[in-house]
Amino acid sequence: MEQKFIGINDFKMNATAGSAFSFDGVFSGKKLAGIKLDFRIYGSDQEDKIEELLQKERVTVKDPFIQRTYESSISMLSSSFQAGKDEKSYVIELREIDSLPKFDFIEINDNRFNIISYKEELLSDAIGRYALLRLSKDQFVQLSRMLREPTIKFKRVGIDEKPFELRIGGGMYWSQHFDHEGEYFKRIVSFFPPDLKESNLNLAAGNIQSAMAHMLIALSLRFELLVKELATSQVISDEKTELLLSSHWKETFPTEQIDELYDKLELVEDAEKEF
Repeated sequence: MEQKFIGINDFKMNATAGSAFSFDGVFSGKKLAGIKLDFRIYGSDQEDKIEELLQKERVTVKDPFIQRTYESSISMLSSSFQAGKDEKSYVIELREIDSLPKFDFIEINDNRFNIISYKEELLSDAIGRYALLRLSKDQFVQLSRMLREPTIKFKRVGIDEKPFELRIGGGMYWSQHFDHEGEYFKRIVSFFPPDLKESNLNLAAGNIQSAMAHMLIALSLRFELLVKELATSQVISDEKTELLLSSHWKETFPTEQIDELYDKLELVEDAEKEF
């Protein structure tokens, strides 16, 4: 009878040391494999090899139970030894990496956008979804309007059969770029389930807040001085002066122009560096 082995990178052990199990992948949507190992090793050389494997974030597993090789996490559930004996017992768990299938586009409210990078993470019992998009000027304007809605319809093209509802997250930084095709934009978008409680933490870095406060005060004082100088020189009317210096300044500008200024609060040098 042929002896079967479990392979973990270049380390091999008899298959009788392991018991197979399976679990549902959260990100892949597939049934994934795992092995629980319960074994003893003898000698410091063997122990060093096991401890080295346990330091790795992922390993390559040759699984004799399903006749398949896959990337796996590795974690120690327990270990024990007896003083005076050159042996050590381990209980280790191998779990196939739950990876997202590859795809190149997402759809937001039935509009397709090109992905530069995409990732998902498990937050309690929910999934956070983060994408770095490459956008044309028209797409940037279109997406900015959609991101002001409380929820959107989201779909990963080639994975999801139909869109599902998500709410908008924060940290949606963007940047402007140019290449041989002309102007384009990078923008970070993040989405969460509508029923996931929003974080109460809403802070910018202290040095950024300080710099912005000084800039805003200086700009406000200069603007007021300029308006008063223009009024004294009768370049603008008293009515316009009052309007510019009052709290009703929004009435002077189109909503689209004000929205563009709010978008610039999330302008960074390169959105990819923030992703």
